[in-house]
Amino acid sequence: MLGVERLPEHAQQALSFSLNHLSEREAVFSEQDILKEALKAGMGKTTFPHIQHALEKAKTNGTLIEAGNERFTTPLALATEKSIIDHMLAGKNAVHSIDDDASFWKLLAAPFSKQQSIEAFLQNKSLTTGQKVAAEMILTTQDRILGIQGYAGTGKTHMLHAVKEYAEQKGFQLVGLSPKADAAKELQGASGIPSKTLSLFLTESEKQHNLSRTEPQEPRTVFVLDESSMASNAQLEKLLTVIKQVDARVVLVGDVQQLGAIEAGKPFAQLQKAGMQVAVMQDIQRQKNQQLLAAVYDSIKGQYAEAFKKIENHTYEIENKDDRLKALAETYLKLSPTERNNTLVLAPANADRIKLNEMIRAGLKEQGHLNNQATTAPILINRGLTSAQRTEYGNYHVGDVIRANRTINSLQKNTYYHVQAINAENKTLTFTDDKGQSITFQPHRGTQRSGSIEVYETQNRDLSVGDKITWRRNDKAQGILNSGKVEVTHIKNNQTTVRLENGKELTLDLNNPKNQHWDHGYASTVHAAQGKTCDKVLVHADSTNKYLTHQRSFYVELSRAKHEAHFFTDNKAQLLKTLEKYTGEKTSAMELINQFAVSAPKEQQVSKGMGISL
Repeated sequence: MLGVERLPEHAQQALSFSLNHLSEREAVFSEQDILKEALKAGMGKTTFPHIQHALEKAKTNGTLIEAGNERFTTPLALATEKSIIDHMLAGKNAVHSIDDDASFWKLLAAPFSKQQSIEAFLQNKSLTTGQKVAAEMILTTQDRILGIQGYAGTGKTHMLHAVKEYAEQKGFQLVGLSPKADAAKELQGASGIPSKTLSLFLTESEKQHNLSRTEPQEPRTVFVLDESSMASNAQLEKLLTVIKQVDARVVLVGDVQQLGAIEAGKPFAQLQKAGMQVAVMQDIQRQKNQQLLAAVYDSIKGQYAEAFKKIENHTYEIENKDDRLKALAETYLKLSPTERNNTLVLAPANADRIKLNEMIRAGLKEQGHLNNQATTAPILINRGLTSAQRTEYGNYHVGDVIRANRTINSLQKNTYYHVQAINAENKTLTFTDDKGQSITFQPHRGTQRSGSIEVYETQNRDLSVGDKITWRRNDKAQGILNSGKVEVTHIKNNQTTVRLENGKELTLDLNNPKNQHWDHGYASTVHAAQGKTCDKVLVHADSTNKYLTHQRSFYVELSRAKHEAHFFTDNKAQLLKTLEKYTGEKTSAMELINQFAVSAPKEQQVSKGMGISL
């Protein structure tokens, strides 16, 4: 039986777990959520009163900072947000402009000549007014950090192609980054800017820093971060630190009204509010259907009832979910193969995405588009554990597959392991490697570091010749990108040949865990679809799921299509109410603390420690 004297210690551990777990995904969280996660972590080890006592202690000792309405943040979250804004403010007027002669003194001597030169260059690039203003700002600013706020479909990459050409004439190089691999590929293809994922760049920069490469290396480099709304606080703080270290500059490109990062923060939006120099691009080029274009503008303005009126003929109310998914799948199956290739099927919930994939595959088999030459193969599904969850042995299951991204104790980098046993007494896991050798692993040692390991569960999928599958993890060695589409061309036992988007064919051993990061590619989540363009979009819109159906997801869904957007929902009226109520916006520690400090009585501000210099 657990000794009473240890209850406070276990309560503190449970609370620490709760805060680490919650703060990875959001900057601000409720007291209710803190208690719920702490109770789950402390089950059988401590009591609710002890956890409540630990929580009250955290409120008074500075571990938690109150943000109003029983919501809290952490000192680290607050410090990270403040650091991001400090980087931006310190970068004001800190660099020479790309256009060398646009510095203050040269403009004073010849105030019009060089600006006209830029305008003359851009005049021949078929740019909209918004694109031109954005390009001019990038080329003439003396700020190290600046932003391009561009609505979906305003041609941001087309603008960047012109910027690249002019900047290279001035001796600058552009380097593209994106939180998403497919977006980095699209940026490189559309703008000509060599691009990579943000996570890869930060990993490379960390290695260089460890090798003592701290001197400025790239003063004439302009980094371009595409899909900036999807960058987390932690990622952007690291990026801006590197930018300063190497004396480079960065252009943050994105749309604050689209989906945010999975991890905590909304730094792109915060920087805009904090005074970052920003050019706004609002001339949407994507939609060729005027009614659809008007609906997209309505969604940007928050006029959801007006947007629904404009797509009324393409919104279908089917109460039963199975019937609704079947209707969506049948709509897709009625399209020609060419039309299917230019149609996105979107399902915010993964369970619905899987079911839609199954329904579509069944229909394609009936139509003869999928060959009878088939197999059943294992795939790996990321369990999405936070860093805090990965440190607890109880969060692992027998049968899980572990990928070590770093060498940790007995685990080797880039190696896969299978969980064979869980020992609760000594809090260890037993893994086997690909040679069948057993390894004892203590998850609380070495897994706290972000991205150190990935934890997967195994599921099975049927696979046929003709299947379209989507890769779910970057495989640089084989030339496959996360979210990249491939087509199955041949199957023999577990040897499967696929054709990549560039036409290259690969033969993969599906028994090898590194080749199990895929799934059927007919339907995708909205998060995966951000940044994509298609002729037509078919959306499953569950009216009651406030976590997946909200203003940001609706805007992304609606704005992917050039010609038609079709919505399949259980209840049109409820869908509209859900959209009008839930924003889908990430939380910010500084914003909520400032709001709380303004609204709270003066004496409460002092007693609660709200006198924070921001």
